[in-house]
Amino acid sequence: MSKPQARFSRLERPPRPSALTAIGVLLFALSFGPALLAFQLEHLLARPEPLLHALEQHQVYAHLPTLLASTLASDFGTSQTILSFLPKEQMETFLRLLLPEPLARQLTEQAIRSLFAHLNGSEPAISLPLTALKAHLAGPAGEGVLLAVLNTLPACSLEQLLRIAAVGLLGSSAELPLCRPPDELLPLLNASLRPQLLQLIETLPDSIILSPQEPWAAALHRLRQLRILLRWSPLLPIGLLIALTLSAHRWSSRLTAWGWALLLGGGIGLALAVALPPLAEGFIKDLLQPLSAMAPAPVVVTIHAALLSLFPPIARSLALSSALLVGIGALLLTLVAFLSRSAPAR
Repeated sequence: MSKPQARFSRLERPPRPSALTAIGVLLFALSFGPALLAFQLEHLLARPEPLLHALEQHQVYAHLPTLLASTLASDFGTSQTILSFLPKEQMETFLRLLLPEPLARQLTEQAIRSLFAHLNGSEPAISLPLTALKAHLAGPAGEGVLLAVLNTLPACSLEQLLRIAAVGLLGSSAELPLCRPPDELLPLLNASLRPQLLQLIETLPDSIILSPQEPWAAALHRLRQLRILLRWSPLLPIGLLIALTLSAHRWSSRLTAWGWALLLGGGIGLALAVALPPLAEGFIKDLLQPLSAMAPAPVVVTIHAALLSLFPPIARSLALSSALLVGIGALLLTLVAFLSRSAPAR
């Protein structure tokens, strides 16, 4: 008699699981899918690359000026800032000159990488380098930004034109008026404003610290705590599987408990993988609800699609792992049934 059959020689049929074993199998089945999903979500929150790839793939960077203009226009309803005199359409044009797509991509990627590093604990704060923006403004793009701002101002009066001429031609120290001069005087005004712009750029820091205000600061703190729970979530089904192994005194009982646990756990995991995309779509829709009230619909749709694209790979990975468990569980139960039938009766 072979060794596998010898171990089953005292069996005439697969053993009936005890109530404790059945509870353990049920708990494993219910915990496996959510634990694996939680672990994969933690892996998603640990690396900025999936989010950066989604933003790049859906061309979110091209919509950033529109999004910023909508956000700033909403804020200007209750406060006055340096850009509050710009209409929304002209503000978007100004922001496209200030932040062309390559620069917007670079600044956004740096901010996102710093955010993830802060969540991972490798950086004490979220920082944003400004050296690329300063170099951009110090070049020809700075003149374009100046012209964009000047074109939004009211036309200059005769008195204001005389003041501009005094500053440009006579070197007067008088303050330049905020108005739109005729095209003939634009080179003169630009020559006077250019040194002031360069001086202003030099006063900008090379990087700034982004300090989240409430409720964002509290949300980041909760997210950091949640990641710890997500990271260690697989310990629950692993512990239950070990408990099932120790509670069974015979190999047949262990294999039966393992088989049912893996089969049911994999089945529930497959169901969760199927339900994940629509659940994620509803969650992202609620998350972007405040943005929908201020940003144009195409911008919101693009951001929604970019965030939603993060979840299908997670669903596929969960489905593959769950299908593997279903196959292993079915194989174990088949093996127990076969060896039980092959075992000689007493």
